[in-house]
Amino acid sequence: ATVIRDRLGHVGYTDHCTAAEIANLSPRTVQRRLSDEGQTFQRLTDRIRFQLASALLGDATVTARDVSESLGYSGKNHFLRASRRFTGMTPTEYRQLRLEEEA
Repeated sequence: ATVIRDRLGHVGYTDHCTAAEIANLSPRTVQRRLSDEGQTFQRLTDRIRFQLASALLGDATVTARDVSESLGYSGKNHFLRASRRFTGMTPTEYRQLRLEEEA
């Protein structure tokens, strides 16, 4: 998970084969280890991407479009749907809530 998080944080989305290569493991080993933890690669990357997005949305100078692009979402609407799936809110609503909580 750490390798995947680092990769997403530096270059955006990565696939399980690339993550396996970086971790010096076979893709099947990555799948097996994630399965042992009750996890899938897609769920893991979705969660990590949204954790990174959440941190970026805490900075009012970073636009939602910038967050979407930097984390490899294929478009603003995909990021919007991911945000609603994780928080029940749009990125703008989530940002506003975070900024209010911090004030």
